[in-house]
Amino acid sequence: MATIAISQSSSFASDSSKAKTPAASIFAMLDRKSKIDPSDEAGMTLESIKRAIELNHVSFKYPIRPDIQIFQDLSLAIHSGKEPVLFNDTIRSNIAYGKEGNARAAEIIDATELANAHKFISGLQHTVVIVAHRLSTIKGADVIDVVKNGVIAEKRKHESLVNVKDGFYASLVAIHMSASC
Repeated sequence: MATIAISQSSSFASDSSKAKTPAASIFAMLDRKSKIDPSDEAGMTLESIKRAIELNHVSFKYPIRPDIQIFQDLSLAIHSGKEPVLFNDTIRSNIAYGKEGNARAAEIIDATELANAHKFISGLQHTVVIVAHRLSTIKGADVIDVVKNGVIAEKRKHESLVNVKDGFYASLVAIHMSASC
């Protein structure tokens, strides 16, 4: 019985050795001391910030799928305006998550001040950029830029896009709706 267990465990040896190098690099990254001191007030303070995001002539392919163009010469201007979202929720909810969602407003403010992030977070103009593959993630967005073959094919609100005759977004929504029935 012991012989069988030992011989079967040897089949995991190659998987174990493959995991050793990535695990070591992850632990090295976690153990690394940051070069940034969050309590240090020194450094450049920007007088004004342009509250917009611009992507100019961006082309992108995933390394594991180099034959599929995700963005092809994509140019996009996004103006400020929406609630900030991090890890699929608001910044407040993400900070509160550290206390299993039971943090008081004062505790959240204290946490942002300790992290030297309160001034930055308070000054956010609520713009969110989401790259999504699920309809439920984006249908409430102010503007949806629909990317087809690496370029923006359509750009409107969900309610308008679903009504575009022969529209790419409308066809994706129709496929999604028929698949979920």
